[in-house]
Amino acid sequence: MYRLLILLLLSLPLLCACGKKSPVRPLEKPVPQAPRELSLEQKGDDFILAWKRPAANRDGSALDESMVFLVSRMDYDPAEACPECRDLSRLIARIDSEYPRQVRVEGDRYFLRDTGLEPDRGYRYRIEAVGKEGVPGDSARVEARFHIPPSPPLMLTAKSLDRQVRLSWEAPAQLPEGARIAGYNLYRRLKQSAFALRPLNGAVLESTTYDDFAVENETIYHYELRALYHLGDELVESPPSESAAARPSSPSQ
Repeated sequence: MYRLLILLLLSLPLLCACGKKSPVRPLEKPVPQAPRELSLEQKGDDFILAWKRPAANRDGSALDESMVFLVSRMDYDPAEACPECRDLSRLIARIDSEYPRQVRVEGDRYFLRDTGLEPDRGYRYRIEAVGKEGVPGDSARVEARFHIPPSPPLMLTAKSLDRQVRLSWEAPAQLPEGARIAGYNLYRRLKQSAFALRPLNGAVLESTTYDDFAVENETIYHYELRALYHLGDELVESPPSESAAARPSSPSQ
């Protein structure tokens, strides 16, 4: 009898545990992955921040069509030993993907122009997407030092030919100390549009001439040119040159 009583006492906790349930954990709301292919380029007096939409939610589920991008910025002294030790960033843009008023969209890429920057300061940007649940997803970050804008190329000319425009220019008159020219980027627009943010040329131009064959006769094209500099470990574009225009046409009969 004594042994039976001991066995009953030892089995009571096990019997009680069988009916006990763990607390119900709420289902995690789907949040977006980080924006993709984040880049930062200095173009003259401004920074251009560019990115693509996230590929999916963090759990691999499909994204909502509409989302909001939150863009934050922090400036710092590049000479500091540990500027990343504290986050003093502030929100500078809230962009609705359905009504992207603060950005330009070219293809599947968003472009945000940031102005009023101070030379020789470092700038760190953080961007995150917010889905319909209102919860920010993973963030993407990029940073660079802002330089005094270097000199643009000179004497850009555009010669009209048959289904072709021939462009030529001169190198900048002055180079910043320790800088060297990496090449040139050419930009084009039609009469009623703005200059594209991505250059017309695929690879950086190393010579001071370029033939544009992607044109139609009797259409007016406007061009501007920027020099690309090596400044320290960074590539920096100059402000634009004076623009030039051409209207290709067939030779007179």
